[in-house]
Amino acid sequence: MNNEFPFPKLLAFLESEADQVEFMKVCAETGIGTADMELAKLLLALQLYQAFYAKIPRAIKAVHKDALEQMRGLRDEVIAFTDRNHADAVEIGQWAEEIKSALTAIQPQAVAELLHKRLVEGTMSAMAGTVQALAAAQSRINNATAQLDQASVRAEATIYLWQNLTLRRVWVSAFAFSSIAVALLYAALWFVFLRH
Repeated sequence: MNNEFPFPKLLAFLESEADQVEFMKVCAETGIGTADMELAKLLLALQLYQAFYAKIPRAIKAVHKDALEQMRGLRDEVIAFTDRNHADAVEIGQWAEEIKSALTAIQPQAVAELLHKRLVEGTMSAMAGTVQALAAAQSRINNATAQLDQASVRAEATIYLWQNLTLRRVWVSAFAFSSIAVALLYAALWFVFLRH
C-alpha cells in the first residue's frame, strides 16, 4: 500500500499504524495524488526559504544592539573621565589657593597673585585640550550611532521588499504549476472517456 501512496516519506513521521492509515484515508478522500508532489516540494522550499530570511533582520538588530552597547559604554567611560578631570581641576584650584595664601603670608601680594595666575592658567590650558578631545570623541560616537540606525532601517526595508517579491513569485509558480497539472488531468480524462 505504501508504494501506491504519493507521500511515503510523510508516513515515517507518524508513530502509530492507525495514524498512518487515517492519514492515507484522508489523502484518498481529498484527492491528493502524485501530481501534488511538486506543489508540496514548492511549499516546503518556501517554508525553508521564509524561515532562513526571517533570521536576517533579527541578526542585524542583534549586531546593532551590541554596537550600541559598546558605544554607550565608551561614552560612559568618556563622561567618567571628564568628571574625574573636573574633580582634579577643582582639587588643583584648592591647592593653588592654599599656595597663594602661604605665599601671601611670606612674600608680597603681587608675587603671590602672579604665581596663582600662572598656576590656574596652566591647569586650565591642560584641561581644555582634554575636554575638547573628549567632546569630539562623543560627537563622533553619536554620529556613528545615528548612521548605524539608518543603515539598519534601510537593510530591514530592503529585505522585507525582497521577501515579498520572492514570495509572490513562488505563489505564482505554484498556481501556474497547479493550473497546468489540472488542465493535463482534464485532458487525460477527456482522452480516456473519448476512447470508451
